[in-house]
Amino acid sequence: MLFAVDQRLYSRTNLTAKDTAALSVSEPGTTVELILQVLPETTNVVVVMGNSVHERFWSAEIRRELQPFTNRVSFVWLDQLPFSEMLKQSAALPPRSAILFPLLIIDAAGVPHLEEQAMLKLHEVANAPIFGIWVNQLGQGIVGGRLMDIEEYSRKAATAAARILHGENPGSIQLPPQRVGPPEFDWRELRRWGISEARLPPGSVVRFRQPGIWERYWWLICGGVLFAAAEAALIIGLLVNRTKRRRGEAVATLIADLSSRFINLPADKVDLEIEAAQRRICECLGLDLSSLWQWSVDHPEDLVLTHVCRRVDGPPIPERMSAREYFPWCLQEVRAKRRVAFTSLEDAPQGAARGWGGFCHFDVKDKL
Repeated sequence: MLFAVDQRLYSRTNLTAKDTAALSVSEPGTTVELILQVLPETTNVVVVMGNSVHERFWSAEIRRELQPFTNRVSFVWLDQLPFSEMLKQSAALPPRSAILFPLLIIDAAGVPHLEEQAMLKLHEVANAPIFGIWVNQLGQGIVGGRLMDIEEYSRKAATAAARILHGENPGSIQLPPQRVGPPEFDWRELRRWGISEARLPPGSVVRFRQPGIWERYWWLICGGVLFAAAEAALIIGLLVNRTKRRRGEAVATLIADLSSRFINLPADKVDLEIEAAQRRICECLGLDLSSLWQWSVDHPEDLVLTHVCRRVDGPPIPERMSAREYFPWCLQEVRAKRRVAFTSLEDAPQGAARGWGGFCHFDVKDKL
């Protein structure tokens, strides 16, 4: 069984009925096309690869595949250089350059290299973004590319091997060649080189995305906000309660003081004291108007104004008015010896609607 063999080499092998092959089709041209899509201003692509026999074969294949792009960008091949010189040139590339890293096994000086270590060294010095062709290169320094999925490739080969071990004829196993997958990118490298995700092709996969502050600490943020809201509600509640308590204490103190002032008060001082009391009540309760009326002796349904305290301007208050005409519901309630009191016209009982015209005429809105 042949594994990890590109379809370009298939014709060079002699397969028998007892052989099967798990082939791949690498397409570096698709990654160059991707480079020009995400970095459309690119004018220079530097190809970093080695000079072993295997790499010389692939150098020729890649040159032939990239030939259609020579009218759009210039290609610089570093396969004739030792790796140390590759690093120097990659550190001093002209603007609008990109690097394609297919593979590096043995450099032109005959020095073998581990691809992972070579990639890390190149990433440290390169002044242009690096693109690759293998999925295992993602996360080691490349921005991305249309990559060959080695894991999927291995699973296909393992499936074929299992079928052979179960007695199936190898020659009858025909595996479709493994092709490159959808574009994949390293989120960290996109940010490093200022490549907007809006430029990525549809269906692109972005890996290694680092969560933001909200994604990492949302539960702490929510907890802090809820705690602060609870604290604020508690403080507001305490302030409202203290205000109500102080107002209640002020009203109680006012009532007690007013009650004491009318004890043993001479008759000629009563009117003055009533007016003073009205002023204090308006100030304490925030009222605009306070008026006292008494029944007319000669007309039982008429009201006669006796005392008034007005803090703001408003419609003139007549000295005499007909309760039946202006406040029929209030007249009914008073005659039944029931107290008439409500904080606003909206809170008034249903029967009080008969007197709304009178309230509106005298601009009475609340705290009747």
